[in-house]
Amino acid sequence: QRQMCIRDRPNKVAEYISVCRQMGIQILPPDINHGMYGFSVDNGAIRYALSAIKSIGRPVIRAIVNDTNELGEFRNLEDFITRISSRELMNKRLVENLIKAGALDVLGGTRKQFMSIYIQIVDHMQQEKKNSMVGQMSLFDMVSEEQKEEFQIRMPDVGEYTKENLLGFEKEVLGVYVSGHPLEPYEEEWRKVIS
Repeated sequence: QRQMCIRDRPNKVAEYISVCRQMGIQILPPDINHGMYGFSVDNGAIRYALSAIKSIGRPVIRAIVNDTNELGEFRNLEDFITRISSRELMNKRLVENLIKAGALDVLGGTRKQFMSIYIQIVDHMQQEKKNSMVGQMSLFDMVSEEQKEEFQIRMPDVGEYTKENLLGFEKEVLGVYVSGHPLEPYEEEWRKVIS
């Protein structure tokens, strides 16, 4: 029951995060390879709950956790979208919110790269699914496993968002700032004027 309230009580969660940071406990963003439904411990740090991400329901989290347990960690964005779309749970909002929350950071790219390419990958997967339903084969179906690497969609060279953008995305989909705070550059100054 407590886990269900995470999204509804961002102020309380922000307070807990602040206390953890004061105690020297690191707060890690949600992670599709190592995260769980609720908050968890990860090498002495606290891993943010997958259930705290906006528009991510229990069936999706269960599918992600089960998939990593059964097939191993997701290797890249295309691998994640392919595997989850096979479970009939994929939609663009889901992928976008996972990107914004930082849950896909582990997949070897920046959030800006993922945001630039995820729609193309989702559309490609949906087209592949339609083709297989009508019995059409693609060139991808006829090549070896080694050659399939060459057909993977490449990440665009777009760098990363500014720290302000990253924090804004986290606030939007988590209700709190996880990887930092907009006032951090001024912390030394504001600590002088508060008790």
